[in-house]
Amino acid sequence: MPGEPHCYDRVANWGPYVLGAGAAGSSQPGWIEARLVESDGSSGLGTLPGSSGLQPVGIGHQIAAVTRSGARAGVAVYRLDADSLDSGGWAGPTVVDGSVWCSSVAVTSVSVVCASGYTRVYDLAALPAPLRTPRPVAPADGEIIHASATLTWRSSPGARSYTLEYARTPDLLGASAALARVESLTDTTYSVGPVPDRTTMYWRVWAETEGNGSAWSPIRSFTTFTTPPAAAPALVVPADGAVLDTPVELRWNPVADAERYRLQVSLSEAFETTVIDNFTTALAANTPPLPRGQRYYWRVHATNGVGAGPWSAVRLFDVRLQLPAVPLLGSPTNGSTGTDRQPRLTWQRTSGASSYDVQIALDHSFALLVAEANLVVHEYIVQEPLQPTQVHFWRVRGVNSDGAGPWSAVWHFTTNATVSTSDDGLPREFALSEARPNPARAAVTLDLALPAAARVRLSAYDVLGREVAVVRAGDALPAGRHVVVWDATVPSGVYVLRAEVWPSGEAPARTFTRRVAVAR
Repeated sequence: MPGEPHCYDRVANWGPYVLGAGAAGSSQPGWIEARLVESDGSSGLGTLPGSSGLQPVGIGHQIAAVTRSGARAGVAVYRLDADSLDSGGWAGPTVVDGSVWCSSVAVTSVSVVCASGYTRVYDLAALPAPLRTPRPVAPADGEIIHASATLTWRSSPGARSYTLEYARTPDLLGASAALARVESLTDTTYSVGPVPDRTTMYWRVWAETEGNGSAWSPIRSFTTFTTPPAAAPALVVPADGAVLDTPVELRWNPVADAERYRLQVSLSEAFETTVIDNFTTALAANTPPLPRGQRYYWRVHATNGVGAGPWSAVRLFDVRLQLPAVPLLGSPTNGSTGTDRQPRLTWQRTSGASSYDVQIALDHSFALLVAEANLVVHEYIVQEPLQPTQVHFWRVRGVNSDGAGPWSAVWHFTTNATVSTSDDGLPREFALSEARPNPARAAVTLDLALPAAARVRLSAYDVLGREVAVVRAGDALPAGRHVVVWDATVPSGVYVLRAEVWPSGEAPARTFTRRVAVAR
């Protein structure tokens, strides 16, 4: 009857439902018989369980649920009839649906005024449960594909077929916008294509069965490419020729139609070998720590499933060395005099240094070296006595795996007069003085101190290491002080005088080297 509320059952069972107070608000028990009958009035399910014939029931009496399995085939609509009689005559009970009675419609109660006979309360439409919305699976939303695509979605339980729409516009407004509408699909896949190059397609799907349908799925898109990227990426940072620390950040601009990018870094401008050769979907990459003091070349190109685009222009960058800092000298202080001929040189430790180079020379430019060493400690004790009463210059630098750092400031000191002498008047140590004069135009003189008899060989070598003169050929000399003269009849240049001393019963030889410049 028009105006009656309708409840569309979307659950497996009907009920339970509850009887409330009568129309007059009576709280007295009543008599009720409730039946579920077909819409045409013919016999349906009969008297509902829990209401078998006229019987007294209290307010709030619950009548049990009725399963759909009792419905007759072909009958879709049923109505609930109720009859109630209390001591005051006919009254209309309130029929209240239970928590499961009508889950999808906001109908909670219906008041009925009963006159006589059965009073129809409302109709129940026995509809099937709604279909679950199909879920798109592939391609992924926004994915780039090539020429054709296989659209895939998850099945909807109970669905007999699917309808698919796909179009070039995201609104999919029916036939005017859709490129295609495919109905009655029984599979959950459908191949679309070939699709024109660089085309974005939108698609959706819905499920149906016996006139009942699901909601449309969310709209997804995919884009087709049938050619590789046409452009080369533009490199952004670092600037060409930059000098950097490691690791290095590399960035470039995007390229149309690219799915990913290939990055190469090489020590060769021709990229015969690479230190990095990676693919990425990002527009930037950080290198691992790179060896320092090297020049690197890098380039990028874009790729997709069809192929690779052209390489970018090649850029270069240099990774700077992480060299030790400049050492600060300690002692002997700059300009000191009367310094021992075997002085102890000290300096402060410097950050980044694993060892130290130290040099002592007779000139500020260090062309005339008299001693040098590499040490892991921050001090040096001169092993062979230096020339007496002579100004000496010295400097230090730190060294690590990246190389040698800058030299310290140059300091100088003046040695004292003599080699110490024992009580018997003999020198206390073996020593060879610096050559004098230096530079020399003719003969060069050296002082040799021998605390014990020894065989002595003294030779002169040019800067290429070739022996140019033999001053003493290994003959024996007694203990004491000796003057050795080299005539220096050689072309102008820098020469090394090497003395080998074999004290009696000792091996190997003690070796002394001195440099001298000859100027003709």
